[in-house]
Amino acid sequence: MEIELENVKLLFQAITISLLISISISAVYYGYLQRGGSWRVVAQLSLIIPILISLFLIFYVPIISNPIWNALSSFVLITIFLLFVGSYPRFECEKPEEKLGEIENIPIFICRERKGRIYNACYKGRKIKITKSLYDILSEEERRAIFYHEVGHSKVKLWDIMTRLTCSLWLLSVSLILTMFVLVWLSNYDWLNKLIFSIAFLSFLPMYAVVFMISSWVNEHEADSYAVEMVGFKPKAQALIKLHIYNSLKGCENVISAIEFSDLFELDKLSYFQVLKAIIRRVFKYMHPQTVLNQPLPETHPPLRLRLEKIKAFKRHN
Repeated sequence: MEIELENVKLLFQAITISLLISISISAVYYGYLQRGGSWRVVAQLSLIIPILISLFLIFYVPIISNPIWNALSSFVLITIFLLFVGSYPRFECEKPEEKLGEIENIPIFICRERKGRIYNACYKGRKIKITKSLYDILSEEERRAIFYHEVGHSKVKLWDIMTRLTCSLWLLSVSLILTMFVLVWLSNYDWLNKLIFSIAFLSFLPMYAVVFMISSWVNEHEADSYAVEMVGFKPKAQALIKLHIYNSLKGCENVISAIEFSDLFELDKLSYFQVLKAIIRRVFKYMHPQTVLNQPLPETHPPLRLRLEKIKAFKRHN
């Protein structure tokens, strides 16, 4: 049993590339939280996305050169990809839906969440939907904040496109990387080289997850900022806090609906390392293939602390 130098080289390259890209985009995201300017994140993603696509092709081209491996890898790749798409989280409501009114010519519907799952609100197909469970615990101003957040999604089309692009890249790339993981263990390599190869391939997963997460998070931040612009900081912040608590404490609706804080609401200073820690904690689990299969998409919404930080900064700069 002998470790091949090329395999060790691939492992270090994978770890280095993944770390550099993850740290780089995290630093730009931290700057966005503090000072705004989503164009900086767009510029960074415009540089990173071609690199991620190139890495995808570097992995894929050698496979299709061999007819047998091509057939096997295609079967595994399609199977994993369909598995992910089938597990993709979707906003689902029970019929019928009740129309509440309109906001900026966009109709608003209230509905009951399907199968007792907790949802919040969604903008889809030129409609805004909110579940009755969330609607009931919010005040009138907080509902308006939620509605304007969804309207905000209709206005930040660039980030909608960017999120869809990075989501597709994540799903394709993770499918390919897990396919490579399977092929490695079907190969004739000894177990030590199989382990090195496997770790190398899985080391690429976090950077794909980080790029999708940051893109999706900025999309949410921009929609949050629009809501703050329209209704103010306090209703939006209280709505976010109630939603966060409600997802953990369903059955305590009366307590949650009574939550209110003063206009003197302050946050502790946020450091870059806190942001990096929040990102790393959420992507580290994607080093395990089973976790990826159970939860096909990384977290699409930023942590509550970061959302409050962004809308607080927006209020301060406007």
